[in-house]
Amino acid sequence: MQSEIEKTSSQEAEEEAGDTSILVADDDDVIRGLVTTLIEKSGYSVFEAADGSEAVDKFREHRDEIDLLVFDVRMPGKDGKQAYDEIRQIRPDIKVLFISGYGSDVLEKYGVNREDFQVISKPFMPGDLISQIKTCLSGP
Repeated sequence: MQSEIEKTSSQEAEEEAGDTSILVADDDDVIRGLVTTLIEKSGYSVFEAADGSEAVDKFREHRDEIDLLVFDVRMPGKDGKQAYDEIRQIRPDIKVLFISGYGSDVLEKYGVNREDFQVISKPFMPGDLISQIKTCLSGP
């Protein structure tokens, strides 16, 4: 049973999230499911994709609903950066948060550097993920 404080915190998070939708793409079903659950518990709506190609397709279907992309950097086929670049051709103002378990050298190989992009490293704490999402949504 939830305490009164937990209920209030949950209600505040949902009100803050409003009708914000996030597209999550990760080829690891467990990670994608965990990220989706954390985001939904914070009051956001989530669309899921198992890879970069599916992410682009989902974005095309829901382009006017999606406010933020949360993409794994390294996925088979079309990686997170390639999918982001393709989506930016559709909507240049879309925001992105990249997730990666790799160091800066591998990120740069994929065209993602921490100076130009918001990146959260795996493993991460749930609160850190939500904090990064809020930063991305409120930033330029």
